Amino acid sequence: MPATNTTTQIPATMRAWVYYTTEGGIENAMKLVPDYPVPESFRTLPTPPPGKGDETILVRVLAASINPVDHKLPELPLVGGFLQKKPTTPAVDFCGRVVRTSNASSTFRPGQLVAGKLPSQTQHGALAEYAVAHSGNVAPVPAGVSVEQAATIGICGSTVWSSLVPDIEAAKKAGRGKDGLRVFINGGSGGIGSFAVPIAKALGCQVTTTCSTKNVEHVRQTLGADDVIDYRTTNVGDALIQKSKKDGQYDVALDAVGMPFGLYKAADKFLVEGAPFTRITMDSIADGLRVALQPTFLGGGKHSAPFVNGKPTPEGLRSLLDLMVQGKLKVPLDGDAPVPFTDVPRAYARLKTNRARGKIVIHVADDN
Repeated sequence: MPATNTTTQIPATMRAWVYYTTEGGIENAMKLVPDYPVPESFRTLPTPPPGKGDETILVRVLAASINPVDHKLPELPLVGGFLQKKPTTPAVDFCGRVVRTSNASSTFRPGQLVAGKLPSQTQHGALAEYAVAHSGNVAPVPAGVSVEQAATIGICGSTVWSSLVPDIEAAKKAGRGKDGLRVFINGGSGGIGSFAVPIAKALGCQVTTTCSTKNVEHVRQTLGADDVIDYRTTNVGDALIQKSKKDGQYDVALDAVGMPFGLYKAADKFLVEGAPFTRITMDSIADGLRVALQPTFLGGGKHSAPFVNGKPTPEGLRSLLDLMVQGKLKVPLDGDAPVPFTDVPRAYARLKTNRARGKIVIHVADDN
């Protein structure tokens, strides 16, 4: 179906961050191109692949948030260079204004503020003035939610929603936590934890989480965790076992940073029988393989440890935005402010330190 709003003027060029190689890291390889040609697909807006929604949406990007997947996949040895066409513009999380759609009967209208995620491994990412999304990965942004907050929900928000929320619902359905479920989140201060802690609290849970010494008060005061374990000074597994002896076993467990095998094994004592220890990422390949493959009779753990790769849905995105409207979810921005568009390489260098507090958001353009 032809694109709507054909009278809308789309410029011939746009500002965009691009890289042709990942050698030396994308933060060193990327360049800001002031006159990058707007792709022809942005004008024709072809129909999305099956399962990605029923229309394609051209947006003027206002803000983008960056994620480890932006650099980890393209920087993979040997295969990384073949995952995306070059030149590549990174980042997939965005918030922006609708310019045009591919569906004449679209429910999206020009000028509407929307947020979500661009297609994975797209050549033309969110660190540009224009981008193309599929309607299955996008939701309208309601009044009361800032552009910067909306830009954070695509990957981290969707991953938490599709991993933590089903586990909480399953525990409630099983009749556990009549006085409030006890939830453990391994990694409370990063991008995933900044969603997981307040979402669990919004669902009426008591939350225990981990972080480094400098982030303890932030995770407790800003995110609302009930109990915070400093992993630098405390053996997390032992602490959880002691807490479960005192207050009861945990009903739900989520690993947001990559857990060592010892922590997974400790769940035999601190996590209720039958509950999964859901994983979002893996830090150590050796520990990850032990968790997945070592059988119980040879010293392995008793709990399943499934990986969850969250996929955005309009319903999930709307739920996250609704929590923001209600004031129950406010994602901290690293540095307490968005990063200027001209400082994108610095933002990726910061992301790679694994020390970011909350989400790194890039201010792409003013909302005018």
